[in-house]
Amino acid sequence: MIYIRHTTCADPTGLVATYAHELQHFIQHRRSARLLRANNVLYFNLKQFEPNATASDIPTEREANIVSKRVAEAVCGEEAVNAFADAQVRLMESLGNEEQKDRWVFFRDVSSSTGYDVLGSTVSFVERYRTVMDFGFDVSQPEWWLGPLED
Repeated sequence: MIYIRHTTCADPTGLVATYAHELQHFIQHRRSARLLRANNVLYFNLKQFEPNATASDIPTEREANIVSKRVAEAVCGEEAVNAFADAQVRLMESLGNEEQKDRWVFFRDVSSSTGYDVLGSTVSFVERYRTVMDFGFDVSQPEWWLGPLED
């Protein structure tokens, strides 16, 4: 199930972008649940080690933002996506929510045709932080991202 807030659904561009973003996370899980789990650990712990990090620095989030922008542009048009992203940046700025503002700045400014290596980027983060973050499985093994997650 994908939950999308009512306020997000009120704007067709917001709905499409958000739905595509969350569907991309579903696809990421299906491709490699271990890779997504490692990214979730990064999502909740990276700020301890990189205080200026934002959600858009997390590889699965970065990829989901790029893919969702591509989908939203295809469905709603580039102009609508740019206007929506600009409005989100202004809203987050007015609310003083710098982290969400940074997320929307990334979304607004990244080209939807940008290629992104989510696996390579995740492996780089995991190698950097594997001694200080518990990823919930042995990330020192070759190709640790392959195979099912153990419960």
